[in-house]
Amino acid sequence: MIKLRRTVTIIALVWMSGQVLADMPYTFSSGSPARASEVNANFQSLDRRISELESQLGASCLAERPHTLTYTLVEAGVGELVQINGVDYRMIKMAFKGFGTDLSYTVKMPMKINDDGSVLTYFNTYHQSNPDIATCSTISGYPASLQFNDSRSVYLNTNGISESHSSIQYSASIWVRVNETSFFLPPYHISEREQATIISPGDYDFTDNITTDAMSHRETLSQHFDDLIDYIVIQQVP
Repeated sequence: MIKLRRTVTIIALVWMSGQVLADMPYTFSSGSPARASEVNANFQSLDRRISELESQLGASCLAERPHTLTYTLVEAGVGELVQINGVDYRMIKMAFKGFGTDLSYTVKMPMKINDDGSVLTYFNTYHQSNPDIATCSTISGYPASLQFNDSRSVYLNTNGISESHSSIQYSASIWVRVNETSFFLPPYHISEREQATIISPGDYDFTDNITTDAMSHRETLSQHFDDLIDYIVIQQVP
């Protein structure tokens, strides 16, 4: 919490800049004595403003979440094979142009390799002056939102032919703010089939067909995505 408080303090000073200091209860000039009560009053005023800023940033940034992704740059060349937890990725490089500016950028990132050795990817850019997405992280110095999601799907069919099953999906959603351009990277995802069976016609109690005993949850996969995003690099084209 101490580290988070310091981070928010820095953000508060940068965002509110001179307004923060201008609205302090007391100001001091060089050589003039400072009373402890006046200094404490200034700190109390700043603390209130930081608390207000924390509320504006939203609970999505500050509250504890079940999974947290962090970005720490790991260098890898274009075309290089990167293996993370036994999964093969190929480093690719794409270009995009910023909205509201003539600046161009490149993004280098790992993409999962298909069975035939190819990679398939896409990305979207949007022009948003005031996006609502909370930017709690950074990638290559740009504000970013990194989210890890896990979900489970259960499919049931009583025709006695089609397969009923449950599967669990893990995914990472990445959004980066580059000046006026909102850049959405293609989501990383892993899907695992947990169980499958054929349900007989007339059977409507599915608790013995798709059971919770076979439903698993791999917390370690959040680390998989955490390691994966470290390879993403966004650079402005000179």
